[in-house]
This record gives sequence, C-alpha cells and structure tokens, in this order.
Amino acid sequence: MRDARFSDSHFRQLSLEFWQYRRSTWGSLLLLVLVSLCSSAFLVIEGLQRGELISALVARDSFRFGRSLSLFVMILAASAASLSLSLYLRDCLGLQWRRWLTDKILGRYLSGQTFYKISNPTVIKNATIDNPDQRIAEDIKVFTQVSLTVFLIFLDSIVQLLGFIGVLWFISKSLTFFLVIYAVLGSAIATFFFGKALVGINVVQLQREADFRFGLIRVRENAESVAFYQGQSQEKKQASSRFKGVCDNFNRFIRWQLGLDFFQNGYQYLTFILPSLILAPQILSGSLEVGSIAQSQAAFDRIWLSLSLVVIQFEQISALGASVQRLGGLAIALDASEQKKASKIENNPSDSLGSKQPQPEQSYIEIIEQERLGVEHLTLILPVTQSPPIEQFLQKFCFEICR
Repeated sequence: MRDARFSDSHFRQLSLEFWQYRRSTWGSLLLLVLVSLCSSAFLVIEGLQRGELISALVARDSFRFGRSLSLFVMILAASAASLSLSLYLRDCLGLQWRRWLTDKILGRYLSGQTFYKISNPTVIKNATIDNPDQRIAEDIKVFTQVSLTVFLIFLDSIVQLLGFIGVLWFISKSLTFFLVIYAVLGSAIATFFFGKALVGINVVQLQREADFRFGLIRVRENAESVAFYQGQSQEKKQASSRFKGVCDNFNRFIRWQLGLDFFQNGYQYLTFILPSLILAPQILSGSLEVGSIAQSQAAFDRIWLSLSLVVIQFEQISALGASVQRLGGLAIALDASEQKKASKIENNPSDSLGSKQPQPEQSYIEIIEQERLGVEHLTLILPVTQSPPIEQFLQKFCFEICR
C-alpha cells in the first residue's frame, strides 16, 4: 500500500516538539555544539600547523621544526579528545530523543483501537499504512540518530568552511574561486540527478524488507496452525514472492548506487591533484613555500567536503528522507484515527461517558456461568492426515473438558 505524503507540519512536529517540551536537553545540545565547534577549530589550526611543519623541514631549521612539532602534537591530542567527546554527546542526546519520541508515538498507537484502525482500509480510508511496527522501531531510530549526525556535519562544515576559506584565500584567490564553482556544480548534479531516485528507492526498500520480515514473524507466531493444516508450501511461496520483491528493488538500488559511486569517486579524486597543478607556477618561481602546498591541500579538501556535503553524505541524507517520509505517513494515520474517534464521541456523547450498557438494537454476548459446557451449531473439521477416528477424538475432547 502506498504511503501517505507527510506535510511540513509533521516534520516540524517530529523535529521540534522534543526540544520545546524537554528544556533540560538544551544544556546537552549547547554543550554538544560547543564541543563540535572546538573540534572544527582544531582542524583548521591543525591544517595551518602541518604546513608550518613541512616548511621548517624544507628550510632545515631545527628550532623551528621542534617548536612546530610540539605544537602540532598538542593540537592533535586536543582534536582527538574533542572529536571523541562530540560523538559521545551526540549518541547520548540521540538516545534521549529516540526514547521520548518512541514513548509518544507508541502511546498514540496503542490507545483505544488505533493500531487496528490505521492498518484496516475499511475503517480509515486513504490513511492506512504498512508496517507500523517498523516505523516505530526502525524509522524513529534512523530519524533521531541521523538527524543529529547530519546537523553536526552541517555545523562543522560551516565552521570549517569559514576557517579554511580564509586560509585558502590568503594562499591563492584563483584556487578559492575554482573550488567554490567545482563544489556547487557537483552538489547540484548529485541532488537533482541522483537525489529523487535514491530517496524513492529507499522508501520502497524499507517497505518490502518490512513485509518480508512480517511474513516470517507471522509463520513463527502461527507455527502450530501452519503445521497442523500442512500450510508450509503456501507460506514458502508467499515468503519467496516477498523476498523476490526485496531483491528486485535492491538490484535497482545498487545500479543507481554504482552511478553515484562513479560520480563521487571521480569527483573526489580530482581534488587530490588540482591544488598542486594550480599552485605549481608560484611554488616553482619561489613566491610560495613548499609548506603552502600542504596548507592549500588541507584547506582545499575541507572546503570541498563542506561545500560538497550533499555528495559525500548522500546515503545518510537519502535514508533520513525516507524515514521522515514514513514517519510522516504514520503521523497522518494517527491523526486521522484520533479525528475519527473525536467525531464519533461528538456525535454520540454517551460513548464518552463510558457507558457499558448494550443498546436495545445491538446484539451482544450473554454470559451464563454453569458447571457444564454447551455448544450449538458446531462444525468440526479434522485434518485429513493422521487424524484419529471421530469417536476417539470426541471421547478425548470430553475428557479434557470435564477433567
């Protein structure tokens, strides 16, 4: 069944409501941003110091080399510590976000009969969804963790972009202009050519993987019935059909991924030689030190990574887009179920009072407690294979009931 389109309001609800109602997490978020900014700043300083270290070696200046080496080691230690702390804080904050969002959606999903209504097209039209279990278990996990990861990558990219553009602008203005045009062009190609296709394929893949897993779970939960009625061949046929859909869509995914890999790798490998080619005349003429090559290469790589973020992190971004789309569909279905329940209570106010008395025109089950069990209009069908005589079966049945 096709997914319902999510709206901007649902995306804002998923991403902002946690931060509005959990003010205690703002301290963790600010600490995470601060540590991430420090980590990015250390990378900028490390790039500058690397060039200074190489220039000291070329100049054969031992004092300059020793001073540069000591400072370089301290910068590396501080950078490693800040990066590790940033990843730890990110994972802790992502776990808090996932726990809060899972509790909220799980409470709505299991309230009343919502879990039944959103999976039944006869109850709620145009708002039913497939595999709500996967959306709650997997898509919330991807949304909360990858959202923070992408946010930090964007934040680090902005800081590194500002810092390294200053370094590269001081070394070569022409190299800076070339890099900006190169990165923007590559990001546009990745976004508009590969983006739409891969996000759609990811959505379909998640749905088919969930269908295949749900079929296997259903067999496990009904193993006795399947074995009793010799239904294993039919279940195998259905499972094979679902798995074929998984493989067919994944083949489509890896073909598109092959094209993206060709583009990403070729696009990235060109950056290994471009700074040297552009700065070679100035190095050979003596207007720049050899260490400027290392500084420009580090600055060029970081600026390219910052401006080409869509290209480099495309798999995570596409997975995040697919998860947001599926969670948006779940939110729409939950809203539709709650609106229908509210309208039903409004039309029948007695329902909201919790009245349990059956209506005169409705049929209901009358419970009468007695010592004997009575059954009317019972149709008894026994398995064809390995079934005992009917008399023996009834004697055993009566014995089990009366015992």
